[in-house]
Amino acid sequence: MTEEEILAMTGASDPADAAQAGLHRPHGLVQWLVVKSGSRGSCLFTHQETILQPSFQATPAATLTLANAVGASTAMRPGAGRNVASYEDTILLFKHGARNASHIGPQASDCKAALALLCRIAKLTSFT
Repeated sequence: MTEEEILAMTGASDPADAAQAGLHRPHGLVQWLVVKSGSRGSCLFTHQETILQPSFQATPAATLTLANAVGASTAMRPGAGRNVASYEDTILLFKHGARNASHIGPQASDCKAALALLCRIAKLTSFT
């Protein structure tokens, strides 16, 4: 969620305090929270640690394509919440999309750029 969202949700004035409040909600099952801070990057908060990830440049088309692919991959799974798309499923969706979109113009390059973005994120976060 964004800084603005977590501050509004918790009433805290500091994003780190807000994240801790979110992690420690009564009867909560929250194991981690990601707080996006725009051009400053994002932070992953867990019960044990906080990891800051500086931002990096990505084109709007690649970002939107990546978000759509993760959303589509997630929507193909049962349930919600913890059933977020896996890295492997999203990679397969991109490879399929890149192969099938090449005949319709810029979507293929957006798909390839989004795949490169996903691979970069995976390297930065050790998801692979």
